[in-house]
Amino acid sequence: MTTQPPPADGSHPDHPSTDPPAPVGRPLPESVIEAQELVKTHSALGRRKLFKYLGAGTVALAAGGAALHQLSTEDPKAVAAAMSDAGKNLKMLGTNGSLTVSWYAQGKDTMAHWCSAYGIELTWIDGQGDSNKQRAALDSAADRKWDLAGITPATAGTIVAPVNKMAEKGTGVFEMTSNIGGPDDTVNVLTSVTQSSYDMGYQVSKLLFESVGGQGTVIHTRGMPGGSDESGRYKGFQAALKEYPGMRLLTEDFARWDRSRSQELWQSYLTRFPEISVGYCQNDDMAFGALNAIENAGRTGIKIGGCDGMPDAIEAVESGRLATTFRHSSAQIHSLPVILGLAWKLGAVTSMPTHVDVVGPLVTKANSASVAFLQLPGVLYA
Repeated sequence: MTTQPPPADGSHPDHPSTDPPAPVGRPLPESVIEAQELVKTHSALGRRKLFKYLGAGTVALAAGGAALHQLSTEDPKAVAAAMSDAGKNLKMLGTNGSLTVSWYAQGKDTMAHWCSAYGIELTWIDGQGDSNKQRAALDSAADRKWDLAGITPATAGTIVAPVNKMAEKGTGVFEMTSNIGGPDDTVNVLTSVTQSSYDMGYQVSKLLFESVGGQGTVIHTRGMPGGSDESGRYKGFQAALKEYPGMRLLTEDFARWDRSRSQELWQSYLTRFPEISVGYCQNDDMAFGALNAIENAGRTGIKIGGCDGMPDAIEAVESGRLATTFRHSSAQIHSLPVILGLAWKLGAVTSMPTHVDVVGPLVTKANSASVAFLQLPGVLYA
């Protein structure tokens, strides 16, 4: 992994402010006054400075930063104008595994939300769960000019060439949640926006094993082979399994994040195995496939856990259909390439770590309302 240098600084003079004076007895902070002045200008320097005033390269925007709150209190129209102008004339490319998977679909919607808010033109390529189709689409896209790109491969190692071609042309590439390249590949990205898949696999599995007193049988339903997100969850599951010698693994298969494939697998498991204590599914879609098979067969007492913490899975935790899930924040992972990417383009951020780590909680009845609330359409995505 290599880091691209920040864009060249082609700055221009700022325009003087024509804003009215602040109300008597309530002076505005200097930073807010200057931010309001900068809303009036379309210069690159103005947008860069404004971006800083809105709070740490507008990461504060997603977290409700104090500077943004102050500015919005004084002049809501200034904030709206500043946001929509910040990414003017920028073009972004986005792609992930498959929009038939609910986690990927939420991620695409989130990226579209933030691009729209900042005035960035977004072009989306659906990976369709097919590495050949995604590669063909990216080969074509790599011939065009992009300012930013947020990319998750359908399969690791298949799209390295077009991604590097875009990076060589100056595109700020963000790797999202799973490795673009294989072990021996060098991929030129600004940073990888990731969340610990190991932690997801470990914590969900441990809760499931604890729920049956550490004694019983388990089936492991895996995602798409080859990706770091899948392998991380696998390693977390294996680590938890070693801690519970009373748990016996019956079988594990790849359902490739797909609900229908998981349901078909679980229909066969219910015929093959008369005693199943728990099932760990590496995402919520596959967990629902397992639940559908179990409920259709009239089996009871099998505890199922998933990952991703999608709204329907959270409801299932609240009702008791699912034992647990884990919030893998597609919203943060797909919004940060927009927010950080814009900060990089405007010079408010000049360097990034190799990884930007996102966090999320294990979902139980105790915190389910909070995790669901942060995904409501009218709430800042989290």
